[in-house]
Amino acid sequence: MWVRYAFAVGCCAVAIFLELFLDRLTSQPVYPFLPAFAAIIASAACAGAGPGLTATVLLAVWAAFDLWTHQSTPANIVWRCLIFLAEGLFLSIGSARMWRSKSDADRNDAWHRRLVETAAEGIWTHDGSGVITFANARMAEMLGLSVEELVGRKVEEFFLPADLAVERVRAENLRRGRKEQFDRRLRRTDGSEIWVLTCCNLIDGDDSETPGALAMMTDITERKRAEHALRRSEERFRNLFETVLEGVYQSTPDGRILAANPMLLQMLGFSNESELADIRIAEDLYVEPQVRQRLLERLEHEGRLQNVEYELRRRDGGIITVLENARVERDETGTVLYYEGTLTDITPRKRIEEQLRQAQKMEALGKLAGGIAQDFNNVLTVITGYSQLVLSELDPAHPARPSAVQLLEAAGGAVTLTKQLLSFSRRQAPFQGSVDLNRAIERTQPALDLLLTDRMAGNKVELSLSLCHEPVPVSIGQAQIELIVLSLAACVRDAAPINVIGLKTELVHLDEEICRHRSDVQPGLYAALAIRGQQAGSAEDENAISLFANPDFAPMKASESAAMGLSSTHAVVTQRGGFVAVDRRPEGHQESSNRNGHSAFHVFLPYAMAPIDGETMQPAGPESGGETILLVEDEPLIRELSRDMLERQGYRVVLASDAKEAERMSAKAGSFDLLITDAVMPSITGAELARRIRASHPGLKVLFISGYTSEPPEREETGGESAAFLQKPFSADSLGRKIRQILGRA
Repeated sequence: MWVRYAFAVGCCAVAIFLELFLDRLTSQPVYPFLPAFAAIIASAACAGAGPGLTATVLLAVWAAFDLWTHQSTPANIVWRCLIFLAEGLFLSIGSARMWRSKSDADRNDAWHRRLVETAAEGIWTHDGSGVITFANARMAEMLGLSVEELVGRKVEEFFLPADLAVERVRAENLRRGRKEQFDRRLRRTDGSEIWVLTCCNLIDGDDSETPGALAMMTDITERKRAEHALRRSEERFRNLFETVLEGVYQSTPDGRILAANPMLLQMLGFSNESELADIRIAEDLYVEPQVRQRLLERLEHEGRLQNVEYELRRRDGGIITVLENARVERDETGTVLYYEGTLTDITPRKRIEEQLRQAQKMEALGKLAGGIAQDFNNVLTVITGYSQLVLSELDPAHPARPSAVQLLEAAGGAVTLTKQLLSFSRRQAPFQGSVDLNRAIERTQPALDLLLTDRMAGNKVELSLSLCHEPVPVSIGQAQIELIVLSLAACVRDAAPINVIGLKTELVHLDEEICRHRSDVQPGLYAALAIRGQQAGSAEDENAISLFANPDFAPMKASESAAMGLSSTHAVVTQRGGFVAVDRRPEGHQESSNRNGHSAFHVFLPYAMAPIDGETMQPAGPESGGETILLVEDEPLIRELSRDMLERQGYRVVLASDAKEAERMSAKAGSFDLLITDAVMPSITGAELARRIRASHPGLKVLFISGYTSEPPEREETGGESAAFLQKPFSADSLGRKIRQILGRA
């Protein structure tokens, strides 16, 4: 402020000096004090009203003094000073207003400049040709330049080449008066990119035809990165939601489905989410609607569900078992917003578990059947053995001989029964050799007739046989064939009301073209057995067994056989390298191998190249030479029977009831020609006993007997060529032949 008043005083001094100079130059007083008025105007205009009035008072005092010096009258001096003061006051006030307007303009300009320079947004202006005419510090910082380096450059230098076409369109829209706010990318001097939120307005330039523009830009790079990360996260979780192998859902407390992923739709039999809009969860999906209420109560109490199993109804009416994990979502007040969770279809697993339980039951039943068969074999061995001994002593004309023959035949039937039990328990000896499938079926016919006769109702299903005209050898035993035929015939009988069951055999060849769709079926020659139901009087379908002509035929799987109660049958066939196909097409199907619509089974067994058992006679072995045999048997009846059989054939027999007694006798007695021992004993196996006795009797030959298997598990360790096996029940002849075979070996 003192500077302004000093300026006014200086102006007054200059004015007085000029006035004195002019007075001396003209020798007359200058009126109306032109230098004084110039000083007043300069003081007011440049320093303000206060300095201007100060200059007026100082110059008025000087003017009065000057007039007094020139001997003016007092009145003239007063009037002149008053006029001078009035004019100076008027000039000062007018000049002060001008000064105030300029000062305000300067202050406003300084304020706006500070506002632009300190703004958080980047600001630039450019002319109509795109040259930057102004930029604030924030804009320069955003682009990595100084303000001086930024001004004068073209805006296109900071646009990405891929965005130039879009930027030109935006510039054209701006020239047409369309104001926009948009996101744009800018390229910094280091080559990096930034995203800015831009607002543009037109400004008038020097050339009115090409106005410039002002743009305010906010750096939103971090926001864009966050949005990009959010989109990627959403896409990742959306992909997880869409592709996860579990059904994912959100549902409301009132039973509406808010969201469901494709796996859940597939699980429930729907094609899209819109089909779930009208679904009522409890009534339409739950097999037992009250289950959902119990689950909701658990959710309310525990807040979540873990590994809960229950059943749901699909859209097509099918029932599936699901495993659920769920949680409840609440708002700030504790009100339930929705439930969310996952559902896993465990129907296949439950089916497998059920099959496993059935298999375990069958295994337990098989073990029971095997134990019964083993004990029964011991009894049958005694019955058949003594029956043969009695028959050998009776004269052909003896009146008791027919009864003994009937007893032996009945025992033979019981032997067949034990073989079936052993086959069911899978403890029967693996069959070696081959049998004729036609003859085996003929021998099974009496059992089939009994199976197909309902004595209580008086009804009987007729049996129709159509056997191949040539022998059909297969590597499977008679007992297994009986099991296959009887079980499949029973299944066909129970499938639908029929009065005829047809059995047909033939030889078929499955080539590679037929089997290429089924990796579990090998090409080759097969013995085919068809068992099918039909009505009396219906024409026989000549192509009934020709399933292989259709490349889509499918062998029965283990799971299907278990569901039909044919596990043992399926196992026997597959163990022999064959397979079972089932035909249950609906009635009226033109391509059905069974046109009457009843079940039909087709068994394919590999053709056996070995000769059929029984077609060649075994040569008689050499007679007994009085050899000594050590007989070890824990069953007293079988032990006594075996001794009688052996002594009648001329052998010397040493008996032992268990392994310990056998070891004592082998140590005391001399040499033995043969050891006959049960393969399975309570305290020790027959193979282990044979090893111990051979320690003191090297080269001793061994005959194992058992009702379980044809080969003891450890027979190879006792000497393959010097050991043999005989299955119970056995006759005196079979025992003698087996002994002569062993003793006759070199």
